[in-house]
Amino acid sequence: MSPGESDAGAIQRVRIWVDWNGDYVFADNELVSSEIFAVSQMVDDKYTATATIDIPLYAVTDRQINLRIISHYINGADGDAAYISPILSGEVLDYGFEVKFSGISNYADFIASETSLAIRREAVSFTDLSGSETTIQGWNWTFTGGTPASYIGQTPPQVTYNEAGSYPVTLAITDSDSVSYSTTKEQFIKAKLTPVCEADSNWGPYAHISGLTFDQINNIDGNDTDAGYSSYLEDFSTELTVNNTYQLTVLANAGNGEWNDSQRFGVWINWNGNDQFEDSEMVHEEIYIAANQNEEKELTTNITVPVTAVKRATIMRVMVAYNDDSSVKDACATLDSGEFEDYAISVKPIVELSDNAFTLLEGVDDNVNLTINRMAGSTGEVSVSVEIENNNFRIEPDQNSLIWLDGEENSQAITVSFINDDINQSAEDVTLNARTIVDGYTIDEQQVTFTLIDDNNQAPVIELPADFQIGISESVQIIAQVSDADDDMLTLSWAQSSGTSVTLEGATSTTITFNAPANAEVLEFTLCATDKFGVVTESSITVTVTAPAEPTPEPKVKESSGGSLNWSIIILLLAFTSNRRRGMKVSN
Repeated sequence: MSPGESDAGAIQRVRIWVDWNGDYVFADNELVSSEIFAVSQMVDDKYTATATIDIPLYAVTDRQINLRIISHYINGADGDAAYISPILSGEVLDYGFEVKFSGISNYADFIASETSLAIRREAVSFTDLSGSETTIQGWNWTFTGGTPASYIGQTPPQVTYNEAGSYPVTLAITDSDSVSYSTTKEQFIKAKLTPVCEADSNWGPYAHISGLTFDQINNIDGNDTDAGYSSYLEDFSTELTVNNTYQLTVLANAGNGEWNDSQRFGVWINWNGNDQFEDSEMVHEEIYIAANQNEEKELTTNITVPVTAVKRATIMRVMVAYNDDSSVKDACATLDSGEFEDYAISVKPIVELSDNAFTLLEGVDDNVNLTINRMAGSTGEVSVSVEIENNNFRIEPDQNSLIWLDGEENSQAITVSFINDDINQSAEDVTLNARTIVDGYTIDEQQVTFTLIDDNNQAPVIELPADFQIGISESVQIIAQVSDADDDMLTLSWAQSSGTSVTLEGATSTTITFNAPANAEVLEFTLCATDKFGVVTESSITVTVTAPAEPTPEPKVKESSGGSLNWSIIILLLAFTSNRRRGMKVSN
């Protein structure tokens, strides 16, 4: 990109779309690259943006695919979509290219309506784009960090994410031949903490924040901005503990204001996590006299984390403003002059559970231990009360309450037993609620899900051919017969357990192929079949690699070097011949 007539401080963006499905529409999920840069970053009036583009398996191969590049000055919504009429400043370029067929006909693949979204407030839809030479009969989705966390079926419901982070998504499909294929897209979904509401200022160069510290947040260098609103949600964060007190320090810069201006210092924290700054969530308010022009005044306050604070990521908003009606108890105001800043904070639970899900097989798993850890930094007496939802009597904890005294930070455990009632029932999920109690108040509730699988669930069945022999370096194919009486979707996995390592093709299907090693030896392979309840069946097969038999050598006659023995043989032969002749004469 070249600057044209742009100022050195101008912010530009280059974005790339590819019409993978060939429908002549650049969809939002077909954005493959987006990069922001400043004109000041250019070298010799040039800025080079490089994008690595992964070709999806579902890309059309029977016609040309369109690629669009937009390089533009950032102005409002310009460039957010591939169709702009017109952009304020920039250029749009279109190119065409073709994708060759990869030869892969069976694959799991998908797209998402959005890959970057706000936690709790936005949801993402997933579309299956898998391919198979036969009929696809099963889909198994896994949404790590999402709600729901998994789904069985082709079209999952919309998925939301409650915690900021980058999350993978996995799709496994099974075709009519019971062969499974899967794909995992790592860090596919980026869930972000986003501002609760808009806030701004008409005159940022006056009162503004030039520095802030709060527990692990230290935003001093480079914070002297007068933007009216600044979001540091992705740049600074800290983790707090219930009942603890932390000091917040803010450097309030008077900017172009007068030294005796009356100014307001306000702090809000969305403790209940409802994505709204309520009046009760204003944790500090202070009127102060500004420092001299362009000088700083240090403001401090102590903030105690309430026991009712939500145990997840939330937002702290800090305001320094000219003291007028627009700054009075309103975290979402447009100030006459001043600045808002947002920071990410999260509140640690006082106790953490070792697991949030168990699978119990009746007649196999009698009980499991649920470990509960009290976190460091918390104070006072803490108790955890457990109860089974809906009074389900198929599981039973050995105790209903755990207590930690002030200063204790050890782990404790509850044993949960699976009661075998000898009645065939469908598999079901039972929830155990663990409530954390401080000073008589329930400050947190965590759930543990127990999936109970009754006696009627049957394990998968594997039939492998008999052990056999094969020649060195020959191609080998092993075909397994796998079935499940409950018609559960199965996950297959082959592994080599002995011998020189070979490359297995089809390691997640019923059929594997490989090339035998160049040496005679014994190879062993194990097939593992797992049903949807986690019941596992394993079976192994041995393949003996043999070298070709060496041919039997023919007897060799030793050549003579000449000597008296050979002359003796000749003399004897002559004598024998002479006697034969004389004998013939006698008989006549």
